Amino acid sequence: MPSDSIAQAIDRYLETLRKHCARVSLAEADEFVGEIRSHIMDRISAEDNPTPETVNAILQRVGDPKQLAARLVAQTEIRRAARSLSPWTILRGILRFAMKGVAGAVSFLITAAAYGCAAVCALVIVLKPVLPHRIGLWLGPAHTLTLISLRHDPLGFVIGTLGPASGPVRDLAGSHIYVIAALAGAAFFAVATLFGRWVISKLSLRKFRGSLNTATPVNARYAG
Repeated sequence: MPSDSIAQAIDRYLETLRKHCARVSLAEADEFVGEIRSHIMDRISAEDNPTPETVNAILQRVGDPKQLAARLVAQTEIRRAARSLSPWTILRGILRFAMKGVAGAVSFLITAAAYGCAAVCALVIVLKPVLPHRIGLWLGPAHTLTLISLRHDPLGFVIGTLGPASGPVRDLAGSHIYVIAALAGAAFFAVATLFGRWVISKLSLRKFRGSLNTATPVNARYAG
C-alpha cells in the first residue's frame, strides 16, 4: 500500500471517530482524536514495511471508532457529573450505572430521595404565602407532626408517628417555617449533591477507567 493510501485509511478511521464524538466539545474531540492518531502512527512506525494487512490489523487492535467514541462520550458525561451542581446531571450520571448493580441502584434511590426532600422544602416556601392554613409544621393528636396539609385536618406530608389527626392542632413553626424549610432544603440539597458526586467519582469512574484502558492507551485524562 502506498504511503498516501495508508494516510487515507487512517484519515477515514479518524473521520469516523470524530463523527461519533459530536456529543463532546470540539476541544475534547480534537484532543482525543489527536491521541488516537499518535497511537496509530506509533504502531505503524514500529513496522519495517507496513502492508495493507498490517495497517488494518493495527486499526482493529486500536478499536472500533464508534465504540471508542461512545466510551469518550460516557466518560466525559461522568466527569462533568462528578463536579456538577445540577441535580439532573448528577442523577443522570448515577442512573447510567443504576441498572448495572445494586450499589448503583441504591445510590440513585438515596440521591433522588434527598433531592426530593429538598424539593418538598422549596415547595413549602413557595406555597406558604398562598396556602397559609395548609402549609406549616403542626403538632396534632397522638404527637403527629405534619408539614403539608391538603385537607381540613393536616394529613398530607406526615413526619413522626402515624396516628389520627382529628381534633385540635398546634402550629409549631409559624412564620419560622420559611427559615426551617430553607435550612432543611439546603441541607438535603448539599447532602444529595456531595453524596452523588462521591458515588460517581469513587464508583462509576472506576468502571469506565478499566474499559477505556483496555481499548487503547490514550491520555490518562480519558482514563478517569
